Amino acid sequence: MAIKQVGVVGCGLMGGGIAQVTAQAGYPTTVVEASQELLDRGLAAIRRNLDGLVEKGRLEAGQREALLGRLRGSATLEDLREADLVI
Repeated sequence: MAIKQVGVVGCGLMGGGIAQVTAQAGYPTTVVEASQELLDRGLAAIRRNLDGLVEKGRLEAGQREALLGRLRGSATLEDLREADLVI
């Protein structure tokens, strides 16, 4: 079975890191958190991590934007229904 879409439950330290890595690997990724507030906080942390990688020269700005384009957030588990793999 080919994995085309990844879902991650939780956008804290571990879930956010997993979502970042799967999106960086090229997979469209949906990350779900219990509330919009927690989701916003987790996505902001991912953006800060990526900004740091760009500043250090380990990631190009275009790559960061492409990665963020593959990352989608939600506060509803139902949005994982299309995922081939849920972590």
